[in-house]
Amino acid sequence: MTRTFARFTAVALALGALAVPALGAVSETDVNEAVAALAAFKAGDDNTPVSRICELVAQLHGQPKLMRQLESKLVGLIKGQADYEAKLQACQLLGRVGSDACIPALENLLGDPKMTHVACWALQPNPSDKALAALRRGLKTSDGEAAICIMGVLGHRRDPEAVPMLAERAKAKDPLVAEAAMAALGQVATTQAADVLDDLRKTAPKELRGPATDATLRCAHRLADAGKTDRAVELFEAIYAANVPIHYHRGALVALMRHAGEKAIPHVLAAIRGNDPMMKATAIANVPVLRGEGIVKRLAAELPDQPPDVQALLLGALAERGGPEVRKVLADAVKADAPEARAAAIQGLAKAGSADTVPLLVEAAGKGKTDAEQQAALVSLRQLEGTGVDAAILSEMKQAPPALQADLIGVLHGRNAKEAIPAMLAQAASDNADVQKAAFKALGYMAGPDRLPDVVARLVTLKSDGARPTAERAVVELAQKANAAGRADAILDALKKTRDASVAASLLRVLGHVGGQKALAAVTDALEDTKTAVRDAAIRALGAWPDASAVPALLDLAKKTDNRTHRVVAIRGSARLLAQAGGMPSAKTMESYRDLMAMADRPEDKKLVLAGLADVAHPKALEMAVEQLANAPVRNEAALAVLKIGTAVLGTHTAAVIDAMQKLQKAAPNADTRKKAGQVLASAKAFGDALVAWQIAGPFTKRRAKHDAIFRTAFPPEEGGEAEWTLCPVKTKGQSPILRLDAILGAGDNRAAYLRTWIHCDKARDARIEAGSDDGMKAWLNGKPILQEPEAGACTPGEHKVDVRLKQGVNVLMLKVTQSTGPWEVTARLVGRDGKPLDGVRVDPYHKE
Repeated sequence: MTRTFARFTAVALALGALAVPALGAVSETDVNEAVAALAAFKAGDDNTPVSRICELVAQLHGQPKLMRQLESKLVGLIKGQADYEAKLQACQLLGRVGSDACIPALENLLGDPKMTHVACWALQPNPSDKALAALRRGLKTSDGEAAICIMGVLGHRRDPEAVPMLAERAKAKDPLVAEAAMAALGQVATTQAADVLDDLRKTAPKELRGPATDATLRCAHRLADAGKTDRAVELFEAIYAANVPIHYHRGALVALMRHAGEKAIPHVLAAIRGNDPMMKATAIANVPVLRGEGIVKRLAAELPDQPPDVQALLLGALAERGGPEVRKVLADAVKADAPEARAAAIQGLAKAGSADTVPLLVEAAGKGKTDAEQQAALVSLRQLEGTGVDAAILSEMKQAPPALQADLIGVLHGRNAKEAIPAMLAQAASDNADVQKAAFKALGYMAGPDRLPDVVARLVTLKSDGARPTAERAVVELAQKANAAGRADAILDALKKTRDASVAASLLRVLGHVGGQKALAAVTDALEDTKTAVRDAAIRALGAWPDASAVPALLDLAKKTDNRTHRVVAIRGSARLLAQAGGMPSAKTMESYRDLMAMADRPEDKKLVLAGLADVAHPKALEMAVEQLANAPVRNEAALAVLKIGTAVLGTHTAAVIDAMQKLQKAAPNADTRKKAGQVLASAKAFGDALVAWQIAGPFTKRRAKHDAIFRTAFPPEEGGEAEWTLCPVKTKGQSPILRLDAILGAGDNRAAYLRTWIHCDKARDARIEAGSDDGMKAWLNGKPILQEPEAGACTPGEHKVDVRLKQGVNVLMLKVTQSTGPWEVTARLVGRDGKPLDGVRVDPYHKE
């Protein structure tokens, strides 16, 4: 029976999943044909008949005549000679469309042991009282599994008229039938059912008293939910007092605490005082749900008689209740003898406290008996909620001793208490360094850019250096919140006015993190200052500059200075900034790298320059890296740079790459490097006249658009709009010239990418572009479309051949490559119309420099 029911449930779920409305009107013929197909359905058949019936059911709402016709047909099917599987599904469908008319036929099935569960399935959702009557009649003549199934439905329907029959069946000799009856009575949950179960709990055979108790608990909960609290509480108390396994006691206690109000207090106190740790924990954990007068007072009275760990648990539970009574209990416990109780009370005040609690917590934070208590008090102050809390903490902070004052500033900082900003500015002028640090840290986080002049003023007036680094960070944080154009103004104004070298140095350090052209000019001017501290600060500010605009000044400094330390700062700062610049390198960038390499006379500095140079995809970078192969102390770093740069410029400067890899093979520091150089060399020779040097933009997508729509959509590069172009990494399919866009831009379906490059010609000439892609492809030469191939397919070199006319000078070639699914690849080659290489032609992806 269980296996059959599970199997039927799976079928029913499948039917529900298939219930998707079909388009088109439903006719009587449709109904007849669908039912006829279902009548012929057998186990193992495909589910087309089932699917069609489900579609009809979804469409027939609002067509009562056809709905009743469908019902009649299904009734006829279950009365006939259809296969068992067909009848199973017909009954399930009747559960969705059945009315009073189908009840007699379903009632007849209740007596068939093979069909009882199916008939129950159909009758359960039928809202008619006649369905309940049929189930009750069926129960009278059923036994065993059939009776179990019927009682399950009667319980689910909460049929009060079934209680006498269920009470009778609860005394059956078959324990499975008796247990099912008890469960059904627990679901029906009338007072009559409760009386029956309360009696069964005491009189049933020993092996059934557990199920009887389960059913009684369920019944009592339902009674409580229905507002019959008194009777429910009686049942809970009876179970709590009974000789039953401990888990029933715990369940009854929790129920009493939820529903019995003050009547539950004696039971709660007994559990807390008792020796059963689970009952004790259950009682304490549910303290927050207790309702009634005097509960907090009675529970608080228990605290002195409990061990410290129980006191802590009880205080934590009381804290969840909140309210003035609880606050007083917790406040008293803050001064308890047991450390566990004090800590729990302090932590509890974070939830139950108010603005009035602040002085007590502040006292605990400053005078707590242990570090843990002091820290717990600070945490509670951060978490405390309610009106006036920030103001109360602020008031306490102003009169606290310095050590505690710093902690309370940290609390206000953590609370983001913006009303404390004026006080933070005042404390930034404190004589205590810790207070100053806390105040500046809070200002950097909480204040807005409008407070920048005030914080700069506090930085300028610092009397000692203890809080200076924190103050400088605060100024930087505020400046970074300000508008870029004027973020350095307040700092520059202060710099102009000061005659103090230490203040000037401080402001210069700040400018080094703020950046901007005005700040750069001021820092550069400070390089000529007569005060050593100011010059040193200016140099270090340039070394810490946030962008590459400081590189010229750093390089100039490195050339001129005789100070070894300053020279190292300038070289390292330049190397860092050049490496951060990103994008496609300009001629100016390459000149800077050349100067930097020449000035880096220590191996560690040359290594730093080479590390940045390795990310520069430019032939001059390759040339510089190759030169350093002869420098033994940096040969390893030079070899890595040659490999990385050579791979990046394979398609633009093939001859240079071939030469570089041949030199690297001779100078390589190990076999692995020689092997990698050989692989790059082979690729360079294999590429020939293929176009692999591009700028790339993308990927571009369109919400819910498939490949054909992506192909038709003109994204910004196609319309001359703004797009983020970067140098395209040369990631190919093996050593072939096929670029793997999925490896460059990431995998994904229904997207597009654009590639562009510039072709320099010494004179106008005829040429041919041979291309292939996976999937669709478009091409433009000098802005005019030359190719449009929407079909998806594998990337085949030379699949598309387009004859073009190159003009003298610069020609721009752009491709669009779309992706449907699978690989995303493209290849292109520029040759003469005879298929042979072209002379006087140079490909240049750096044209914009």
